[in-house]
Amino acid sequence: DAPSGKNSTVLGQSKIYWGEDKDDRIFHAGVKNMLVKIIRDGYVEQERLCDYKADGAKAIGNATEEEYQFVTSVLDEQLITEAVVREGSTTGENARAMTKREL
Repeated sequence: DAPSGKNSTVLGQSKIYWGEDKDDRIFHAGVKNMLVKIIRDGYVEQERLCDYKADGAKAIGNATEEEYQFVTSVLDEQLITEAVVREGSTTGENARAMTKREL
């Protein structure tokens, strides 16, 4: 089920599964060997192994490699992991974490 809350309880309307909505994202930092799987009808549709070092984490300023942030999502029907970047002072409650591709 899509965590975006966009599924309807009305009978006859199509169901949205995780990864079909652009807002379905997993944010993570400092994970080692985290396996993300999309399972539909009892079968693994796709999977991605996330590891902060293999994904290219860097120590920046006083932040360690373990604090480097990533987002895993579905793009063109493939699970991908991208680094989270921030342009200028984009922090606070209305900030949306974005990747270079999204900028």
